Amino acid sequence: MPGEVAYKLTLRTMKGTAELLLIDGLEPRQLFRMVATPNGTTEAGWKVMEARGVPSAISDVIAAASARAAEQASEVAKSHR
Repeated sequence: MPGEVAYKLTLRTMKGTAELLLIDGLEPRQLFRMVATPNGTTEAGWKVMEARGVPSAISDVIAAASARAAEQASEVAKSHR
C-alpha cells in the first residue's frame, strides 16, 4: 500500500474511533470487543503491545506530561507576581 494511502487510512480510522468514543459514548474496552475478532489480528497486535508494556508506557507519558504542565503553570504564575 502506498505510504500516502496508508497515512490517510490511519487518520480516518483514528477519526472514526474518536467519534465512536466521544459521540456514541462507548468505553474503549467496549469498542475493542466490538471490533476485535477472537484470535484475530487486532487481538494479536494488542497482545504484543501489552507484552511490551505499551499501555503502561502511555499512562506514564500522560502522567509525566500532566505533571510538567502543572510545573510550567506554577512557574508562569510565579513570574507574573
